[in-house]
Amino acid sequence: MQILRIIERRTQLMLDKTFLNKDSLRHSFGFLQKVLLASLYHARGIMVSSIRLRIEDHHFIKGVVLRLDNMTVFEAVFLTVAFLFMVGSMFGWGLELFFRRFISTKNPQRKWINPGFLTGPCLPLYGFGLLALYVMSLIPYIGDDVIRELDLLQVIVQILSMGAMMTLIEFISGLIFIKVMKIKLWDYSEERFNICGIICLRFSVIWTLLAAVYYFFVQKYVIKLVIWFDDNIAFTFVVGMFYGILIIDLNYSLNIMGKVRRFAKENDIIIKYEALKQEIRVETDALKKKGRFILAFNSDSSLAEKMEESLDRIRSFQKHDH
Repeated sequence: MQILRIIERRTQLMLDKTFLNKDSLRHSFGFLQKVLLASLYHARGIMVSSIRLRIEDHHFIKGVVLRLDNMTVFEAVFLTVAFLFMVGSMFGWGLELFFRRFISTKNPQRKWINPGFLTGPCLPLYGFGLLALYVMSLIPYIGDDVIRELDLLQVIVQILSMGAMMTLIEFISGLIFIKVMKIKLWDYSEERFNICGIICLRFSVIWTLLAAVYYFFVQKYVIKLVIWFDDNIAFTFVVGMFYGILIIDLNYSLNIMGKVRRFAKENDIIIKYEALKQEIRVETDALKKKGRFILAFNSDSSLAEKMEESLDRIRSFQKHDH
């Protein structure tokens, strides 16, 4: 009981000196903790023009601080980041799966294609993207701006910034794979206004539109999901399982990419990953065998043999790109 009283006194001290004192707020919490608390404010619906907090909101925030105090800030932030990355990666995988099946012009046969370089249902690019959108959408509501509403111009700037951040994440991810792994995971070379075939104007606009959809329609549900996760901490078991499977998947996928990288370095070329997967799929179709959705690189011929067969075609594509 004495421990509980100590925690309650500490919580009350935090309420008096942190939440109700803006100057103290600026110096007392780390950036990511402010983002988490801002999301809790946002979900509660108390972003109004007045600084005064209602009694029920006072108790709500007291409970939030108590949970964070028991868990420690680092644990709360770490678990939230891990949870959001998992949600974003899996949702993004599903989004890409249906985009390639029903919308993409590069799949005229309308077949199911497993997107990305991993075997399982995970696209890390979208995981980092969701984290970026979550943090950026809440930045205006932390510190001195916790309870003010944004005007139209600020909302527009916010959405454009989020779209630019998604494009930057896409560019950095693509550049790392090209420079380090000698692999191009996606290719926008045929798109107008592209940079290195990694990013282009059309998809930057699409990212910005998705950022707007997130800001106006999805954000509140993501915040509620984070609060649900905070209230159901046993779900960390599922999050742990996800990362355990992800580690195994990374080991398998990076092993394949290592073979592709060695071949690319020996022949001084950049391998288009999706094109290589398509080559193997065409081979399995020609042999009238069932194409593999999950293990796309499994075929009767070895991966090295398949790349050797495609070498001249790969080089001709590269000359065309340049």
